[in-house]
Amino acid sequence: MAKIETIRTRAKSALTIRTKSGDEDTFLWEQAGRVAKASAHIAELVEVRSLTFDADAVLACAYFFNAGWAILYENGQIDRLDICTRTRFENHRELSTKVANETLAEVLDDDSLDRTIAAIQHVHDRHSDMVEAKIVGDAMNLCDTGLVSLWPTIRKGMMDGKGVRFAIDTWRRQKEYRYWTARINDSFHFDSVRELARKRLAQFDRFMDDLEQQHECSDIIL
Repeated sequence: MAKIETIRTRAKSALTIRTKSGDEDTFLWEQAGRVAKASAHIAELVEVRSLTFDADAVLACAYFFNAGWAILYENGQIDRLDICTRTRFENHRELSTKVANETLAEVLDDDSLDRTIAAIQHVHDRHSDMVEAKIVGDAMNLCDTGLVSLWPTIRKGMMDGKGVRFAIDTWRRQKEYRYWTARINDSFHFDSVRELARKRLAQFDRFMDDLEQQHECSDIIL
């Protein structure tokens, strides 16, 4: 438990962005927390718990797989609102592994740290055979599906000076091109997680239908 709390504490420090005005931007930290929680649950699924994997590496990968964004911001390569809303930089994954390696060298044993680094490098590889990467990859994709997926869209809309209509139009385009359906079909490793993603997508569609009606005031019946 002490090791888990240490990983969590160090991740929070690495992922909390300090803005130019001195405030804290917790976008990356909250995202990592969701992925870590989802990863822990996925690791307990019947189809997963019989597999061989390093639980410490799963947790560490879940917290640090997007840590490179913090470095890009600190280096002045991106603005704060660019985090997780723009196309990934080529060295984003390398930066994430660098942060994990430097932050966790005294926390994890050599094997767990090596597996953490490898999992971060393969978390977006849908063809990877690495169980740790599969677990975190499914957790990441699940956390990207459903209502919470609205927040990066809202963040991007804020960056571009857009309003509610931007979020609705983005959803409409994704639905028209069957973006989420294709992603759910192709990106998940475990069937039970894929099924949960489909349920989240159905909830998301209902929510967005309601949002569009209220935005257009078409739900007002005189």
